[in-house]
Parts: sequence; structure tokens; C-alpha cells
Amino acid sequence: WRTCDGRCIYKTEACNGMCPMNSNLCGSSSRCITADDKSFKECNGECIPFLTPCNNICPNGTISCGAECIPEAYSWERKECNGQCIYYTESCNGECSDRMLFCPNSQNYDEKQTVYMTTIQHIFVEIIAYTNHSPVMGHALMVGCLVIMTTMVNSMVTTMAMIRLA
Repeated sequence: WRTCDGRCIYKTEACNGMCPMNSNLCGSSSRCITADDKSFKECNGECIPFLTPCNNICPNGTISCGAECIPEAYSWERKECNGQCIYYTESCNGECSDRMLFCPNSQNYDEKQTVYMTTIQHIFVEIIAYTNHSPVMGHALMVGCLVIMTTMVNSMVTTMAMIRLA
């Protein structure tokens, strides 16, 4: 916060068209931004959210996904579908992603309710990549995933046995 003509304003708001030191007006707005601002940026004289493409170009460290820019670190979990950026766990035009398997919801057989499960191979690839950054946490994730997958396999075997008996 700062004062402007006797009133309190946000530090990102211009006062009489002037911004505090080390910041500049963003486009034709009254917003002040710094050179390293990650919330807004200027594009063709307009002040737009930082993760909005400017002339179809995303800021460094981000990639285009639909009408938005997403950090490269999260690109593995998002995909573009009909101009929208959606999670890989969501189907696109009724189709699963390349790293997904279709699994009907076993709790409710309504065809409209579905659950998407990441393939085991993809899970391990992600854990291995994470392990390169943090070996201790990667090991803990690997053990946790093995426990979950063992439980899933046991559940699937039980379900298959019940189907055979029916």
C-alpha cells in the first residue's frame, strides 16, 4: 500500500499517472509493473495477464496451451483440445490421451461417469524424472506408488475373480 492524494492505493496502482520507482505503467491501464512482474505484462499497448500469449508468443519458461501460457514444468499434465487447455486426465472429443487408459467407474456403472487412469509406465517415468531432482522424495514416491499399485492389482484380481464366478 501507499498514499496518493490522501488516500490509500495499491503499490501496483499509478498515482496521478505516475508509478513508484522501478516500475512503469502497463499499457493504457493505471497498473504499475516491474521488469520481473509475473502477474501482468504489456502487449501492443494493452495490459494483459502474464500467462496470456502476446502475438501468439508465450513468455520465457512457458509454453502455449490453448489461449494461455503454462509453465514448462507443468506441460506434462496439460494438453490442448479444441483451443482449450485441459488436464491430460480429461478426455478430448471422447478420446483418451496417449498416456491414458479408459476405466469405467466401478462404483457407478453410468457410462457418463468415467475415471481416467495414468498408465503405470508414465507414472514410473515421472517418478524417475522427479528422483533426478530429489532422490529422497523420489524414493518415497516410488515406494508409495508401489503400495498403491499393489493395492490396485489386488483389487483388480478380486474383481476378475468375482466376474468369473458370476
